[in-house]
Amino acid sequence: MIKHHSRKLISLFLANFYSSAIVLSLASLVFPKTAYGQSQLPNNSKQNIAQTNIKSPSIGSPPLDPNFDSDPDLRLRRYLLGPGDQLSIQVQRFADLNVATTIGPEGTIQMPLVGTVLLQDLTILEAIAKITSELNKFIINPEVSISLIVQRPVRITIAGEITRPGYYPVGGNYQISDALSAAGGTTFTADLRNIEVRRTLADGSVVSQIVNILTPLQEGGSPPDLRLEDGDVVIIPSQQSIIPQEKDRELLTNYSQAGALATGIVTVNGEVTRPGYYPANQVSSALLAAGGASLTADLRRILVRRTLGDGTVIEETIDLYTPLQNSTDLPNIPLKDGDAVIVPTLEAGSDFGYDRELVGKSTLSQEQITVRIFSNPNDTLATTTLPN
Repeated sequence: MIKHHSRKLISLFLANFYSSAIVLSLASLVFPKTAYGQSQLPNNSKQNIAQTNIKSPSIGSPPLDPNFDSDPDLRLRRYLLGPGDQLSIQVQRFADLNVATTIGPEGTIQMPLVGTVLLQDLTILEAIAKITSELNKFIINPEVSISLIVQRPVRITIAGEITRPGYYPVGGNYQISDALSAAGGTTFTADLRNIEVRRTLADGSVVSQIVNILTPLQEGGSPPDLRLEDGDVVIIPSQQSIIPQEKDRELLTNYSQAGALATGIVTVNGEVTRPGYYPANQVSSALLAAGGASLTADLRRILVRRTLGDGTVIEETIDLYTPLQNSTDLPNIPLKDGDAVIVPTLEAGSDFGYDRELVGKSTLSQEQITVRIFSNPNDTLATTTLPN
């Protein structure tokens, strides 16, 4: 009787124990633990981020779309694992199953007991669920956590006003400045107030964010905190003006992510000695390459014409005469490959106050002029060149 009673007590104890274990195990499956930033994620890790807690990345930029938020928890919801990611995988109660590993070129890892596990294009939460499912074949209710120890360099596309447009791996802090450096820096015509970053979300939709990196430079503010992700596209637009604002010019020239000023082929036409195509990166050097302006040129109204990447044509009128007259520096107007420099003719009646002698003696004019001499008695024609 006593033995029978003891067996009943033992049976009740074991039933309670396994019942509690089952409840705890179910809880561990419903609420898996993650170790990335020691934060717990919602179940739907691929959903678009709700439009809440909108922040501004820096001075002068529009509000930061939550899909571009650099908060670690939000980034973790979006981040898809891939080759090169270094992971630390912990299985509670089974220390011999813990592993520090790197995702291989095929997108897989090797784990004790389960062997090869494909993690390519999974979020951290999805990877936890998959490894848990595989371990469930061998042990009861495993509790798995994953830490992303080292993130792989992201591959992005950089286009627009950049020295070397193309596809680049970007590491470091995964910031826009890292991307610009990887591509050789921006051109002098880059519009740093309206850089666009495009991102494709897990559901295939595309979101974009405009970022201003020039204004923080001018005002000593913090740079934009926008962390680039795999597959992002960074587009550097062109300035809508050939002449940058005076306060921007020196800053753009000395900007650490600015590329070297390239010498392109420009067209020089109008009142110059030899109209044609010349390598030049300044308006003044373009005139000199074409042999200088003629004495009938109007240096107050030199036209620079530029075609942007979208086909838009912009024009600016450049005055080289006034700096010459006032003995000041010539305007620093950089030229771009494909620009056209058109030197107009000095119109009749518009030469009041225009000192032709000053222009003729300047380095902007042709060094020599050609004179044709016609002799009436002998009916002959001679040509000679004289200093201008």
